[in-house]
Amino acid sequence: MSHTVLAIDVGNIRAKFGLFEIQDRSDSTKLPNFGLTTAQSSANPINWSSVISELKLETRQDLRAVMAGSNPVAMQGIVDSWPASLGPVPWQLQSRADFPFEIKVDFPDKVGTDRLLNATAVNRLKSKNSTALVIDTGTATTVDLVCTDGAFLGGAILPGFELCARALHRYTTTLPLLDVHDLFDRIPDAVGKNTHDAVCSGLYWGHVGAVNQLLTSMSATCPGEVEVYVTGGASPLLEPHLPSQTQVIPHLGLRGLVALYETVTSGQSS
Repeated sequence: MSHTVLAIDVGNIRAKFGLFEIQDRSDSTKLPNFGLTTAQSSANPINWSSVISELKLETRQDLRAVMAGSNPVAMQGIVDSWPASLGPVPWQLQSRADFPFEIKVDFPDKVGTDRLLNATAVNRLKSKNSTALVIDTGTATTVDLVCTDGAFLGGAILPGFELCARALHRYTTTLPLLDVHDLFDRIPDAVGKNTHDAVCSGLYWGHVGAVNQLLTSMSATCPGEVEVYVTGGASPLLEPHLPSQTQVIPHLGLRGLVALYETVTSGQSS
């Protein structure tokens, strides 16, 4: 029987909402497909009337909500303000042990939930005997390694495009604050002829170079085939310069959250 899941991914900057129609929760080989999505600032109280309207939640029956994220304060705010019309407060991840794979790092409990949700989703996408490299580019950019057996092996974290732009402006006396949206309009020349264009070049090509070097270095540690996946708001900036077989997967973390929820609760009565 189909049902509707509202997934909420609460980050440091934004809270993202995605609506999923689940047709067969017994199939653990497919990635849930999302329908409507929206986002709001994590710094402010959620405008529930807007969320309900944009996702057309007024018409939903048997709605199940799930939530995860890296912003505990904003997550608690969502729970505290949760509208009764949406049913029970969201299901939340209780333990790293709920992830259906090993987390092979020094401190598993300190790995960002967003990175592990990406790994959850990619384990449904990648070929059985392949290693996966997962790029998620938002406030920060992460490049993570998922082993052939599905284990999360760690990775790298670097500042995202906007964070770099703000840092350059804040910690210098003359460099302008670049609107990162400018990078979406035109690929900057490598050689900037003025300060603005030089900053554009550094932000864009520096990030492209850093991510590709990480892919090269991490791939060298992996025997056999390596698959590359990219997600996040700045994916369009990176994707043209990534390996040709790179798969762009929108809302990878939200889809991983729904997949995890379905796995954890599959043995419970619906």
